[in-house]
Amino acid sequence: MSSTLYRLNFQNSDWQIQLETISLIHGEDFDDSLISKIQNNKIFSFDYSSFKTLKKYNFEYFLADELLSKLEREKIHEHVVSKLYWYEDHKLPNEEKQLFQFLDPLYLHQKLLITLIQFSIIKKILEQEKPKKIFATKNLSKIISTINDKIPIILLNQEKIEIFDKYDLRFKLLSKTISLKISMSKLRKLQNFYESIMCSFNKIWLTNDNKPIILLLEFDPSKFEKLFHEMKSNNFNCIILNRRKSPIINNNSLKILKNSNIKIFNFNNLLSTNDKKEISRLTNQYRVFLDNFWDSEKSLFSIFSFENSSYYLAIKDFLKKQFESEIEFNVQNLIQSKHIFKNFDIKCILYQYESGTSENITLSQRQNVPSLLIRHGFSSFTTKLDDLRWKYDQFRLLKLNCNQIIMWGNSDYNFYSKFLPKMSLKKIGSPRHDNFFIDSKKKNDLKKTILITASPIIEWTGQQNINLELRYENFLKSIIDDLQKHKNFNIIVKLHPGWGWQFNYTLLKICKNIDPNIPIFSTESIVELIDRSDMMININPEENQPSTVILEALIMKKPVINISLDDSNSEFDYDEESPIISLSYKADIMKYVIRLFDDSEFYEKLNNKITKSLNYYLSNHKNASKQLVDYLKSYV
Repeated sequence: MSSTLYRLNFQNSDWQIQLETISLIHGEDFDDSLISKIQNNKIFSFDYSSFKTLKKYNFEYFLADELLSKLEREKIHEHVVSKLYWYEDHKLPNEEKQLFQFLDPLYLHQKLLITLIQFSIIKKILEQEKPKKIFATKNLSKIISTINDKIPIILLNQEKIEIFDKYDLRFKLLSKTISLKISMSKLRKLQNFYESIMCSFNKIWLTNDNKPIILLLEFDPSKFEKLFHEMKSNNFNCIILNRRKSPIINNNSLKILKNSNIKIFNFNNLLSTNDKKEISRLTNQYRVFLDNFWDSEKSLFSIFSFENSSYYLAIKDFLKKQFESEIEFNVQNLIQSKHIFKNFDIKCILYQYESGTSENITLSQRQNVPSLLIRHGFSSFTTKLDDLRWKYDQFRLLKLNCNQIIMWGNSDYNFYSKFLPKMSLKKIGSPRHDNFFIDSKKKNDLKKTILITASPIIEWTGQQNINLELRYENFLKSIIDDLQKHKNFNIIVKLHPGWGWQFNYTLLKICKNIDPNIPIFSTESIVELIDRSDMMININPEENQPSTVILEALIMKKPVINISLDDSNSEFDYDEESPIISLSYKADIMKYVIRLFDDSEFYEKLNNKITKSLNYYLSNHKNASKQLVDYLKSYV
């Protein structure tokens, strides 16, 4: 068998060769007994995993994602954005309509984007190839049947409908990081059991003393210790309401809650018998409604239609399963939220995630209670990408529920004031980063420690492709190899803690294959990792989506080299006015690494630019928590 890699190209004569049988491959989990049967087919690889598998078997193949141009992907992205709130114009009773608010629109965004990209690619392939038979993995077979249900399909694996119902639970055990995929339902049971014991023992449950309340939605106390400390007051209660992740997930969080006197609602005691009956009634009502809705609502075919082709059947099973998996829990949240606003004096709400399901449910019941949203990410390092950033910014994609958005500094404020009403923006700072302004404890070691922060590839813009993932792998191998040639460098790697955990496992494998001795962290404190480092190299898949970790390194006065893997702007070099050494993956990275350690004048100039820029990026250094609490008190 040949090892030739065929790249799709409209000028390539190979693309014009038609075979009666083709194979469409996605993922890595498929029947090995069938793999030999596809070797003489025209094979299309749809993702990084299938690419690796086909390469292992030495098969000839095409990269399917090269069939879509950048412009076509942008059209798909804009179409998906228009469908995030598809139910609002649908003629449904209000009670049923609110059901569709239960799905995080960003989950829907990601699912629709991936599906529609695959749909558009497969449609092109079928039009060109006109195959009489197709070998395909199950997730692609759904799309094939949606486009043409007459073509016989031989399945290469078992049906597996991926929904957003898993949590990547990471913890330390004997200095080793353990990562477990656990269903959200199991996680909630564990959390409820744990909370019932710990809150009772430590007296963290709220007792109804009729004080006014500041409500905190989905906060991790360990990341906001100073904010929680400032919340301590005799004049009002501060209540934390977490439904995704328990606020007492570890001893440190528990200690912070106790010291700050922040309480938790005990819904087991608060909800009446009628409330619990209403949860059961509404859950059953929704289940009956949805069972009928997904199968009989003909308008869904036109709602989910792109360029005169409906893709509804390709996403139907996902929608059905996703909503079904969460109905009872979300209805429970709905009734709890109604109870809170009916029976407690909530003066204001503070939260971080505009799209979160639990936030959406709670905010839908708040009536006239003001809500404040804290920015949870930062990317306003330069103005040259403002228009591109806004195109993919969550605040453009989402319908904002908040009364005000808490800006981190002038940089954020100046960016968002171009697109949002200035009266909705409040410049206070970032409470989460108050504890980053510390005196370094790092010893002056002979060896320099270089922290590599690896941002995952997430299908967000519609521009993700196999070549980007290969570029990531090759660059990671290259930079680690180059760094290891210098005996005085230590390398440590930090994976992203949030979205993209699936690609994190790919990064973990790559790093382990390069050198199993390189320390790789996922749960450890980023403050501690930055502090023990001399500099940071951040790998950024798409130029318009830099990571907040860059800002965190700057706060701690550590130089940052930010590497863009984006091929759309790959020839740029370092801007001497910037506090960040931003480079293309094609640049001479090591030149700047060596210069940072050998050229004291260059290092000092960069450090001065960092100090100056921080005043622009962040307001109220070390003091943002107090400033925010002082502002919140005006609502009480």
